[in-house]
This record gives sequence, structure tokens and C-alpha cells, in this order.
Amino acid sequence: MGSAALVATAIALVLLIITAYVIVGGTLATAQVVSLAQDEKVNRQETRMHTSISITGTSLSETGSELNVLVQNTGSETITDLSHMDVLLISDAEPVYFPEGNGQGTWSVVEIVPDRIHPGALDPDEVMNISVQYTPANTPTWVKVITPNGVYDSSYL
Repeated sequence: MGSAALVATAIALVLLIITAYVIVGGTLATAQVVSLAQDEKVNRQETRMHTSISITGTSLSETGSELNVLVQNTGSETITDLSHMDVLLISDAEPVYFPEGNGQGTWSVVEIVPDRIHPGALDPDEVMNISVQYTPANTPTWVKVITPNGVYDSSYL
């Protein structure tokens, strides 16, 4: 009988050690995931703090279906993902979303001046001219441009 109790105690100790190892391993893995997520959040907030844009000019076309907006990067962070920028126009009462693209109901980049350092990206102090194609029946009175990280500027027309 003595050996049965000894074997049972050994098995119980092994199971206890394995359980402790799994719990500690899970805790360490969770702590690492939380730490990485917190680092990513801090990096995104820091990037957002350094991002700033300003609408420096607007003009409606004579045909009444195109709005040109001059957007200057007044921050210290390069805006690279221009296709994820958003443009909102107000013509009557509520804002209308315009995605990036070609054709009616979209906006597109006309040019970036001067576009020497990172071609196709809006570097600090560069000015981007965007064209917004809207329906002629709804002449806008207000525009809002939003960067991919949520920084925005708006202007009355």
C-alpha cells in the first residue's frame, strides 16, 4: 500500500507542476500581447499628435460639379495612405461622404506641390490639390478633409 500512495503523490505533483506551468505560460503570453497592443496604441497616438493639415483654399468650378480643395500638411508627419483619406461635403443639412476614386460622387488627387521627397505622399509643408466631383444640383457650402489617422480640417466655401 505504501507504494500506491507514493505513486499517487508523484502523479499529483506532476499534474500540479504542469497546471502551474500552463497558468504561468498563459499569463506571460497575455502580458506580452497587452504590452504590444499598448506600444502600438502609443505609437499611433504619437503619430496622430504630429499630424496636422490645413485647408488653404477652395474653389468651385464654373460647371458646378467640381470642387477643388487645397490641403497643406502643417504637421511633422508624412501622410502616406492618401486612398484612406475621407472627404465630407455639406450642401443642404447633413454631411455627404465622398470616397477616393474617379467619377461622380468621389474625390481624387490632382497634384501635390512640390512632390520631391516621397512621390505620391503628402510630406510636411507640401500642398495637395484634390478634386471632388459632386452632383450639380447640390452645391456644397462646407468641406471637411480627414486623414487616415483621424486628423481633420474643415472650411466653409
